[in-house]
Amino acid sequence: ESYPQTVNEANAIGVPVIVAEPWGINFARRKRILIINLAKKDEEIASKITEFLIKAKEEPKSRVPTWDEVAREYVKKLYKIGS
Repeated sequence: ESYPQTVNEANAIGVPVIVAEPWGINFARRKRILIINLAKKDEEIASKITEFLIKAKEEPKSRVPTWDEVAREYVKKLYKIGS
């Protein structure tokens, strides 16, 4: 799923989230989100996750957009409105 609701729910209550590429790009501007490339070595992934979880504690919760806001943004991108 390209826009998983579980990520939104976790963000809304402040839980750090790890999302795999390429789906994570939808959440790139949010706090407490780590977008991870699963093609990397396990050790590198583990290191990035550990560092992320330590830093995430200090970051504020992300603002989660409403479904109306999400739909408007997708329509704008799909039909290149306002570009």
